[in-house]
Amino acid sequence: MFTRDGATGSYRPGSEADAGAGLTYDLGKAAVFDRIAPVLQLLGSWRVRDSGTAASLNSGCRRLLIAPGVNVRIDNKARIFLDAEVPVLQYVKPTCRPPGMWGS
Repeated sequence: MFTRDGATGSYRPGSEADAGAGLTYDLGKAAVFDRIAPVLQLLGSWRVRDSGTAASLNSGCRRLLIAPGVNVRIDNKARIFLDAEVPVLQYVKPTCRPPGMWGS
């Protein structure tokens, strides 16, 4: 249980499970394509509602995201990975935002 000074009640964040699977494709050795590889990911997230007397009833979520992206090789020791996650299916209550969104 988490507590803080001046707070009344109890609070326990809901359990969360996340999973992801992805594919990448080697475009070959032509021009810049020896350094660039397209990526496609499928990401899932499930979070149980928070519990306790101080917990919000508007918590918990289920999401399925598709994330197209690109993997760029800078040299033999460094790579840059970029993707854009797009919701495909989601049941999201107001207090359960995607990771990295507005300070969550």
